[in-house]
Amino acid sequence: MAGISYGRLSTEQANPRTRKIDRLSIEQAFDLMHREDAPATQAAYCV
Repeated sequence: MAGISYGRLSTEQANPRTRKIDRLSIEQAFDLMHREDAPATQAAYCV
């Protein structure tokens, strides 16, 4: 059985919107993570 090629999954790709997250304040980083997670949270409620 072949293994999963995680590098090909879109969920495992670098996100250009968060690539400089280490340079943000804690508050800015939290807000950014919250915005990035929002679509997944909304999708979970639709299931």
